[in-house]
Amino acid sequence: MLSDALGMTPSSAKHHVARLVELQVVEVDHTELIHGITATYYRKRLVTVSFSSLAEEKRKLASDVVTKQIHDDFYKKKRNRLPMKMVIFRQTSSLGGSTP
Repeated sequence: MLSDALGMTPSSAKHHVARLVELQVVEVDHTELIHGITATYYRKRLVTVSFSSLAEEKRKLASDVVTKQIHDDFYKKKRNRLPMKMVIFRQTSSLGGSTP
């Protein structure tokens, strides 16, 4: 579902979501068993990002990028948005393992 929305392979989407979980940007909301497939739902977390350790030039660049993204998110008229909750499907085999 997420991989389709982003136009990437399921394994690539799983890798990126795992990285977001590791960075504590998203967290597992809940899982559901749907027709033998475990669907994992994620929710975003409130995070604080600091650029204070960057050099002035890099801090300004990072700040400009984030400001532009926030502006685009709030003020663009037409926008294809992903759902607030993301889902990754994982097939559970009869041997107890799982595949992406």
